[in-house]
Amino acid sequence: MSLLRIRQCLDLLPVINKAFPKLVVDIDCPISKWEDASAEGYLKYSLNLLEFLNSISSSLSYLGQARLALSHALSLVENSPSLPTGRLKAIQPSGFSKDCGRRK
Repeated sequence: MSLLRIRQCLDLLPVINKAFPKLVVDIDCPISKWEDASAEGYLKYSLNLLEFLNSISSSLSYLGQARLALSHALSLVENSPSLPTGRLKAIQPSGFSKDCGRRK
């Protein structure tokens, strides 16, 4: 699956999320009429979706920072092939964990 396809899928999520309340109004079934479990399920789903999108946004931001650092390192190598190895710093992974998306 390409990055473009993933982006298209992610762009569709907010559209679906905005269309759902309109559907609820159109079928005359406001949240106040829902059973407790249904309302709780919808709110839990919405929270999980928000956490998921925030995680993706954070990961994309990290990838952008890593790309910038790599571009800078490559420009150092191109401009001065014998000197930059002493100035290059390893990119430290941050923001990723094994427990991503799991509640504590």
